[in-house]
Amino acid sequence: MHVIHVPLTGTTSSQDTLAYLVFMLRTFEFHIGIAVLCGSLFALLCRFKWIAASAAIIGALYMTPEATRLGFNGGDAPTESEATISILSANVYVASTEPGWLAAHIQREEPDVVLIQEFTPEHRDALERAIGTGYAFRAERGKGGPFGQAIWSKLPFLVDPVIDPHHDPEQGMDRTVLDSGDPMIRVVVSVGGRRVTIQNVHLFPPTSPETLKAQRAEADWLSRWSRSMRDRGEPFIIAGDFNSTLSSETMQSLLASGLHEAQSQAGAGRGTTWPYTPRFRWAPGIKIDHVLMSPDLRATECRQIQGASDHRANMVRLAITARNAAFKVN
Repeated sequence: MHVIHVPLTGTTSSQDTLAYLVFMLRTFEFHIGIAVLCGSLFALLCRFKWIAASAAIIGALYMTPEATRLGFNGGDAPTESEATISILSANVYVASTEPGWLAAHIQREEPDVVLIQEFTPEHRDALERAIGTGYAFRAERGKGGPFGQAIWSKLPFLVDPVIDPHHDPEQGMDRTVLDSGDPMIRVVVSVGGRRVTIQNVHLFPPTSPETLKAQRAEADWLSRWSRSMRDRGEPFIIAGDFNSTLSSETMQSLLASGLHEAQSQAGAGRGTTWPYTPRFRWAPGIKIDHVLMSPDLRATECRQIQGASDHRANMVRLAITARNAAFKVN
């Protein structure tokens, strides 16, 4: 078994520090662009025309990558021949002890599957009191820290859920080396008579060069798994809190494995999800919560939902577009 060793302590090399700085620049490139454009306006008011023009060009270049991903009109409605699945993915915030907002959205939206990050036993008890047993099929591991997860589904699981698939020797990575203790849960459901695998994720937050390396190791594992699923022609979805924007190397490696992103296909605007605390709710945020899918799925709807969390949730509807007899449910 090939094991990826990711040191989370010790001396940080200059290369790690540089990679971390590049990651942060890419994360906040839209905000840097806004700041530079404001500087351009100030230079113009001061009649420094060449400085204003140069700053305007630089600001526009910083904002271009995100501008090219903006959604405007939403996705195309599913055709009569396409089966659909609706998913609500939410980071409920580990410090929140009463996720009534999530229960209200579940009751209103009635998604087929709910993916939850930062899930705790207290969240489970509160959700059960609020919505009862409507979501009878569940895979969960609640923890006291921020890395608990759950998948609640109306659709039956076709096989036993996999808790923390990084422990699977056949996948080529022992996740205990990362020393994170955070499960990532995988289930398989039927959509229009076809097997669809759903992977709930919560990647490491990039609070330091060391944790960024751990995040990249997780993303590399997911990229390899995505390629193996794509090569077999099996539809799959990866959704949750990625703690990285689409401009980051983390997300680019996932998209390079052949995945598509729901907001780009069917969303409106920037689709930002974090931070949504009272202090920052009016500031231009970033999108670090995503729904990715294989090429035989497409997004017909993608919206963000606000609640009592520091993240906004993603509500998506996906249509299955291709037919592959190898993965039909018998």
